[in-house]
Amino acid sequence: MLCFLIFVYASILSCSSANKPIVPSSLSLSDLNLMALCELGYSSLVYEDHGNYCGQNPKGGNATDDIDQCCKVHVLCYNSSVTEKKCKKSEVPNHPYKQNCTVDGIGQKKAVCDDDNDKCGLFLCWCDKYLVDCWQQYPPPHIADKFRQDFQKSNNYSSSKSISSL
Repeated sequence: MLCFLIFVYASILSCSSANKPIVPSSLSLSDLNLMALCELGYSSLVYEDHGNYCGQNPKGGNATDDIDQCCKVHVLCYNSSVTEKKCKKSEVPNHPYKQNCTVDGIGQKKAVCDDDNDKCGLFLCWCDKYLVDCWQQYPPPHIADKFRQDFQKSNNYSSSKSISSL
C-alpha cells in the first residue's frame, strides 16, 4: 500500500492542473459509499460539497482544510488512473470494482480491494481506499454546519450571521 501511495503522489505531481478533473459518477460513488460505510460507519455523502474538492463538482484551487485535501488527492488519483494508463478516460467515472469489508485483528472494519479487479478497478479502489483512510483521520464535517452553510448560501446570508439571528 505504501508503494501505491508513493506511486500516486509521483503521478499527481506529473499531472497538468489544466486538465478537467475526473470525478466519480453516482455508480462509482456507490462503491465509495460502501467503503465509507464499512470503515467509517457512515455515508460518504456527508462530505458532498465540502470545501473545493469533495463531491461530484470539484471547484479547483486550494484545499480549504485537511478533509478537502483528502478529496483533492482523490480527484488527482482518479486523473492519474488515466495518465498512468490504468483506465481509459471514458471508464473512470463509471467503472465498478469489487471490495470486501473485513474485520482486522483488533476488531476494526476495513475495506479490502479485491485482487480479482481489472487494473482500472483495482486502481480506482485504491484511490477510494486512500480517501476513506484519509477521512478517518479527522472528525466528520458536522451535518448541522453543512445545512447552515447551504441555508445561508441559498438565502444570501453572510457567514458572519448566526442561524439564531435569522
